[in-house]
Amino acid sequence: IASQGLAIKTFLVKAGDKLEIWKAVYGFEKEFYSNCFIVFAHLDFEFSEKLFSGLYNNGVRGIWYSFHHKIDSIDLEETLRKTIKMYDHVLVIVSSNSIKRPWVKKELQFAGDYSASDFLNPFIIIEIDEITENNMDETWKKFISSEYPSINFIQWKNQVAFDDSLKLLVQKLKI
Repeated sequence: IASQGLAIKTFLVKAGDKLEIWKAVYGFEKEFYSNCFIVFAHLDFEFSEKLFSGLYNNGVRGIWYSFHHKIDSIDLEETLRKTIKMYDHVLVIVSSNSIKRPWVKKELQFAGDYSASDFLNPFIIIEIDEITENNMDETWKKFISSEYPSINFIQWKNQVAFDDSLKLLVQKLKI
């Protein structure tokens, strides 16, 4: 069965495979994680780099993160639309910086273009600072008030707090 460009977790579920059988056939004995696309404002580089490193160091390998993946394309928007569709989860870093950036909002909309049937659980909200609804436009208000899982990384500069939040995120990405 061809994956047809679906994210790995989505493909396995749609193909009807039992994950335990798939792991046994391919020899995976350790934990296996969903892949993820990180949406963030470049002004949040320090946090996003720490998040990427933390995920990678905890065994999450399929991570799209713009500081490590460059897209050379004439049609950047279409390329990003196709790229986002290949990931099981979209981690949206919500900050006072990201809610003001048109490109972050655009990536959020690209991911939202796919129906729930294309993703198992598309969004995970990563909150890294206190923001109020007064600072958000309607798109962000609707997104934040959704039922998507949210993980509080507001105390991310404290290593113990960061590690605790990261542990929760890694659990959510576990297949």
